[in-house]
Amino acid sequence: MARLEKRKAGWLARVRKKGIDQARTFDTKKEAALWASSLERKIDEYGKNAEEVMRHQLHRKTLRETFVRYVDEVSPRKKGRETALRENQRFQQMATNQNHSPLPDLMDKPISSIKSFHIAEWKMSRLSSVKESSVAREKNFLCNVFTMAREWGYIEKSPFANVKFADDRSASRDRRVSEEEIQQVLFALDHWEDQKAPETPAQTVALLWKLCIETAMRQQEVKYLVASEIDFDNRVINLSAERTKEKKKKTLALSSEAVRLLLLGKTEGDYWFSSSKLNVSSIFSIAVRKTLIDDLEFRDSRHEALTRLSEKLTPFELAKQAGHTDMNRTLKYFRKTAKDFSCKLA
Repeated sequence: MARLEKRKAGWLARVRKKGIDQARTFDTKKEAALWASSLERKIDEYGKNAEEVMRHQLHRKTLRETFVRYVDEVSPRKKGRETALRENQRFQQMATNQNHSPLPDLMDKPISSIKSFHIAEWKMSRLSSVKESSVAREKNFLCNVFTMAREWGYIEKSPFANVKFADDRSASRDRRVSEEEIQQVLFALDHWEDQKAPETPAQTVALLWKLCIETAMRQQEVKYLVASEIDFDNRVINLSAERTKEKKKKTLALSSEAVRLLLLGKTEGDYWFSSSKLNVSSIFSIAVRKTLIDDLEFRDSRHEALTRLSEKLTPFELAKQAGHTDMNRTLKYFRKTAKDFSCKLA
């Protein structure tokens, strides 16, 4: 008899029969019951060989079927509708675009037949047409798909294990943003003047970017900001663990300029800003292309913000503002030399 149990992540179905013990979590009780009854029928039909037969069936799942299940089940659970849409677009590109060779030709092959040399070929194909940072983001998505495939029993091990990629940290950004560049971007974003409330989507993006430069918040943190997270009395923003990249609670201090920008952009919707449905990165990129600025991305606001704050805060204070748990990540923003602080020594 199958056992169904309500868990925080959904409904857990466990089947123990004829020496076979399998469990899986589903969103609904109905899905859990259907899976359990199907598994019990297979065990009754194949007996002790049921597990081997089922493993063989799972290993016949194609790369396309794995992608479809991932974007249907995993992507929607991630924070933000934009993330699910972006991952579905990535899947469509990898399935059809020959710049992702050899993936389009492997879509209808069993995922268990994908080897490390296929991933290495894909890596070299992508590096010939896009930047290393883009390959790193695509690799993270693809690697997650194979990780889930292993969890679902489709493969024994990920083909990424034996393929060397550049250290993700080497693709991190350390670009500064000058005051002149800030003014050019704000002008390109529908001529927004930071003394006026935004009236268009582009002007809303301009305000978000300016606020990120002031606070070191990430795009997703500010985009989905809600009133309950803002404490104007203590001049802080309190973000829950699920709202941060580090998956830990974070409290950000607010300057008087940050408070002014927050009040300037207040809307009447569920979110503090009217940005939850905007493709912020796309709007920002289009605006930058209207200028003569080279290689500027929305996320560069964070490096600029932390570098500026390093002039005002101690390393420990800056680490708290940034959400860092590794002080080495924080110290790279402190650019003072021994000559600069020797005057503090008696």
